[in-house]
Amino acid sequence: MSGTTQPAGAALAAKLDSLIEAHDQRIAALMDELARTQQAAEQYRELRALLDQVLEEPGMPSGTDSPADVAPRGTHQSGAGNPLSIDDVFHALEARPGQVLSPADVHRMFPNASRIQVNDRLGRLTRQGKITRVARGCFRFDPPADPGPAHPASFAQEQRDHEDGTLREQVMVIMRQAPGQGWWPRDLAAVVKRTNPDYLRSRLRDMVHSGDVVQDDAGRYWLPRPSVVVDGQAAGDRQVSMA
Repeated sequence: MSGTTQPAGAALAAKLDSLIEAHDQRIAALMDELARTQQAAEQYRELRALLDQVLEEPGMPSGTDSPADVAPRGTHQSGAGNPLSIDDVFHALEARPGQVLSPADVHRMFPNASRIQVNDRLGRLTRQGKITRVARGCFRFDPPADPGPAHPASFAQEQRDHEDGTLREQVMVIMRQAPGQGWWPRDLAAVVKRTNPDYLRSRLRDMVHSGDVVQDDAGRYWLPRPSVVVDGQAAGDRQVSMA
């Protein structure tokens, strides 16, 4: 290599190293900028969700409501221009008395709403005592009991009590047909006719409290068996439990 080529090559290498370092620094700065932008966008989303909650609080005046902005009852609309109403969520559950619904089930009724909005409305309705939180974070509307004759709410309560009794009888019949067998809730749900698995688990817990069935540490359900006396070999008769 000549005496002039070597210095020129070294200078070019130094120039390229400088360019590479500058671009690496630029990339790092852009990544930092992207992270800050994403964080700011998430904060704005949280603020928007809080604003929706404030605007829907009882007594909050709204100067933008008009007959055209109000969706007819029975339709589910939501979005940036039409936030999810807590009344819409309540009416959706009210139309399904006794049915256990997960947040995902409710979200499917309001596809334009965010999951955060749906969870917030369900939580507020629970705190207000309008709906009940049941197993696995699901929710249910229980019609208020009314002693008045032929009242729709009273009829719905009687119908739900009848369904509870029918479900209990089905479970008892199935278990009696296989004495000595423990049942997982999923196995019972596969046999019992037309029931929601979460609703079945709720009823099974009620049956445990009432003593109709017992639950072991593994989570299986059994028919309770009375203690019986069996012959002992060396120590005479002894009391053992079959449960």
